[in-house]
Amino acid sequence: TDDVYTDDIVYWNGALQYLDGVIESPSTPTALRTDAHLLRAMASIRGGNREGADADLSMAEKLSPNARRVVVYRAMAEIERSAGVEACARADSVGALVRGKEYVFSASDPWLASWRRVEQQWRAGCKE
Repeated sequence: TDDVYTDDIVYWNGALQYLDGVIESPSTPTALRTDAHLLRAMASIRGGNREGADADLSMAEKLSPNARRVVVYRAMAEIERSAGVEACARADSVGALVRGKEYVFSASDPWLASWRRVEQQWRAGCKE
């Protein structure tokens, strides 16, 4: 219902306000500041603010460029953004992102294994 959607937006907008304080505090450690940017990006996406999400993801990437969690959040945001885009193009776009940072994952990483299965499914219908 409309009430659920409105409540969801209010919830995520409230989360944004709390995370602002964490990000703006000069005493916040880099790892926590990175996580706050990632959570704020998710809240922005849920609240319909794609530009805000992109800005926070970029800041998280700047603060912690080799953090696994940052790569996962960016990849998931790109998957969300590309909903409705042809599967081969999605696989190309997100695949390039993940392959460029594959070194941050362990060989047995469950998220990476899941991504590879999804990418394989998306590519199954591609014409060579």
